[in-house]
Amino acid sequence: MEIRVNRVIPSSLGEFVVSFNSDYGSAEGLWKQNSPTIGCSYDVEIEVDGDITWLVNTHQSHEAIPKLEKSGNLTRIVAQLESSEEDGCCVLRIGTSILLTEIKGMPNLDKGTFIELEVPSIRLFDTKL
Repeated sequence: MEIRVNRVIPSSLGEFVVSFNSDYGSAEGLWKQNSPTIGCSYDVEIEVDGDITWLVNTHQSHEAIPKLEKSGNLTRIVAQLESSEEDGCCVLRIGTSILLTEIKGMPNLDKGTFIELEVPSIRLFDTKL
């Protein structure tokens, strides 16, 4: 996913809190590599922090548009289901980007169903593309 960095705040253990814009909204994520440059665009992979459990912090979405946004102390993600396994491992699509994650207790949903996740944080990894 392509992001444009708005703000960088040094955090603990060599990480940075990065505020960014994307085609799907604005949010914040933890960045572990060297500090990104404000105003520059990066292609990143997103990883979700914390456990995701169906009907606790994720559910079927009433929206059918991919989103990535800061909502209070949480990051809200609206994504389309590409595939899921019985063990909860699933592939979600946010526009043209893919997010691999595990959702505990996830029901059997049709491919293309939009789901909403609210997670404490996300991690951003520069793909160097």
